[in-house]
Amino acid sequence: MANRIDALASLVPKNSIVADIGTDHAYLIINLLLTKKIRYAYAIDNKTGPINNAIYNIKKNNLSDKCKIIKADGLDFKVTKDINVLVLAGLGGSNIVQIIDKGKSKLKYIKYIVTDAHRDNEKVQEYLLNLGFKINQSIDIIDKKKKYHLVQYANK
Repeated sequence: MANRIDALASLVPKNSIVADIGTDHAYLIINLLLTKKIRYAYAIDNKTGPINNAIYNIKKNNLSDKCKIIKADGLDFKVTKDINVLVLAGLGGSNIVQIIDKGKSKLKYIKYIVTDAHRDNEKVQEYLLNLGFKINQSIDIIDKKKKYHLVQYANK
């Protein structure tokens, strides 16, 4: 794998509709849309700066018709049944668990959750396994001298 974004993209199933929680610059979504791996994306962040970055980058890549950008805290937005993949990358494990726990009633149609916890991976794994997800795939990579543990969980 060349880098973390490519590695994350490899864990997102083809033809998915993705909600990227904590999207930041929307680099993953842009990668997935430009490679035509996914049909549509929701870029979610709770801070104005990252939302503005996402808007700029999505527009710059002419992807506005393929992505909805939403300012929201975690899953605190209308999660529709078309969203089948959640990505929570670049967050701490405790934060990932908190986001999913707060919005777990919205996981009904979610088939996959892709995580990249920058710490406390074990907390994320234990929590998602207890929710009934199973580990489908995992990748350990080093990008820019940092080690990352990326995991795709599947809903049983």
